[in-house]
Amino acid sequence: MSTTEGEVLAKEQLKSSYKIKDIGETKLILGMRITHNNDGDVILSQRAYAERLLKRFNMQSCSPLTTLLPLGLSLTTKDCPMSPSKIKEMKKIPYCAALGSLIWM
Repeated sequence: MSTTEGEVLAKEQLKSSYKIKDIGETKLILGMRITHNNDGDVILSQRAYAERLLKRFNMQSCSPLTTLLPLGLSLTTKDCPMSPSKIKEMKKIPYCAALGSLIWM
């Protein structure tokens, strides 16, 4: 069975149980933009989600980088802020929330 035949069969089976309407190629789903190339490739983009995250964490003016940190960098507790003023300043920055949001991208 070809992919096209499988698609037709799946649609027929769904129509027998549900009221459905074929509206063509998907372009947007769950906040992801979907692009279909002529060679059959499908490209997913989460740009809108990333832009919302940047706005949420007040980072709209940041510059994109390929890597944020040098390869092989090991961070330790020695890299944490030590002075009371630096600790107070860092508590205002929601790093855990920002990183957690990016992990689910």
